[in-house]
Amino acid sequence: MDIIVRFWHNDQVATGYLTLVIIGHAKADDILSAFYQCVEKLKLSKILQISMDGSNVNWKFFENLQADLKKEYSHEALSIESCGLHILHNSFKYGESSTGWNISEILSSLCWLFKDSPARREDFLMLSTLKKFPLKFCKVRWLENVPAVERAIQIWPDVVSYVQNVEKGVFVTNKN
Repeated sequence: MDIIVRFWHNDQVATGYLTLVIIGHAKADDILSAFYQCVEKLKLSKILQISMDGSNVNWKFFENLQADLKKEYSHEALSIESCGLHILHNSFKYGESSTGWNISEILSSLCWLFKDSPARREDFLMLSTLKKFPLKFCKVRWLENVPAVERAIQIWPDVVSYVQNVEKGVFVTNKN
C-alpha cells in the first residue's frame, strides 16, 4: 500500500510520498491497522478523500475508516468511487468536451506540430520571442497537464505568428 499525501502548501496543492507498506494477502482490518500506523503523525481529522483501486477488501477498509472518522471526528471522507484520480481526470475531460473548444486537440496538435520536424523547429525559433516549444499533452491525464497548458499559454502569440508566416509563404512547408 502506497501512502501519498496531497496538502496545501504556499497557496497550492503539493503532493508528497509518505511511505510504502507491503501487506500481501490481508483483510480490511489489517489494511486499516497498517494505514493508521503509516499516518500516525498526520491529523486524521483533516482527511478529505482516500483513493484506492477498488477491490472488495479496499471497500471494506474504506467503510471501516469512514466509521472511525465519523465516531472520532464527526465527519467522513468524500466518496468519489474507487479511484478518485480517474474520476477527476474524467471530470476535466467532460468539462473540456462540453465547451466545444477542442482544447485537447489543440494542445495535442501543438506538440505534434514541432515534433520530428527540425525544419519547423528552426523556423519557429527564428521568430519566437521565448525560444520555447510546446510540452507534451496527454488526453487521459488531465490533472498532470498543467505544465503543458501553461507553456501553451506562454507561447501562443509565437504560434499564431508562426502559422501566419506559414500561410503567407514566409516558411516553406512540405505538402507531400
